[in-house]
Amino acid sequence: MSVTVKVAFGGQQATMFGIHRPFANMMASTSCRLANFLANDRLMFRARNDRPASARAYADEESRTMKARLRGPAAGQPAARVALALGLAVAGAAALHAAELKEETLAAWQRYVAATERRMAREIGDGARFLVLDFHDDAEPMRRETLAGEPLIWRAETRDDAGESIDVPKGSIHHWLGAILIPNADVDHVVDGLQYAIPPHELQNDVLESRVLWRAGDRLGTFLKLSRKAIVTMHYNTEHVAEYVRPGGGRAWSRSES
Repeated sequence: MSVTVKVAFGGQQATMFGIHRPFANMMASTSCRLANFLANDRLMFRARNDRPASARAYADEESRTMKARLRGPAAGQPAARVALALGLAVAGAAALHAAELKEETLAAWQRYVAATERRMAREIGDGARFLVLDFHDDAEPMRRETLAGEPLIWRAETRDDAGESIDVPKGSIHHWLGAILIPNADVDHVVDGLQYAIPPHELQNDVLESRVLWRAGDRLGTFLKLSRKAIVTMHYNTEHVAEYVRPGGGRAWSRSES
């Protein structure tokens, strides 16, 4: 499996001045936080002159208390604010360095993917069982919940051929499985619906764009533009290759690479 993600950090200055884009993004975020802090300090904590004396005295006391909590022993000194900004920048740079993908992490990920695909191949060829929940230790109660209309999501772990956990140095793998019942629909109806682009008015909120790039029988390439927001808004342009297989007997399965 491979992942292709293009991230728009959005600053021509970052390229112009030779600053690494993730670091430039971190600097911009830090600057916004500092500007927000200074604006709160100058505007929100300032007592309005048109308030009554008692209310103004109360606001002044609240302002001093809040400033003491935010600034600590160096309250009122510009040097403390600069140190705060530099501290955030250094912490962000350290976190960025720690997030770099290591070769041993990628190798472990590839071992995990290979083991997962071998397991799925065995499950598809099982004959008696087919759905992913059929291979769970609590298959029967999970099937009853699904048929009752309850969507199920659970965390999974693929082990190696010896049954041991696959160690991932300097990283972690999040592996989730799920099951849901789509009432009043047959397999062909569901699979056909998955092979065509979703109309814009039916997209979920974090999907900005969806379209089919190419099609070859039951194989197709698709494009999704996703949006994620955490302090700053990030846009991800992703491409996917999916294959749909219909072995008959009211069954179908698909495999997708991103």
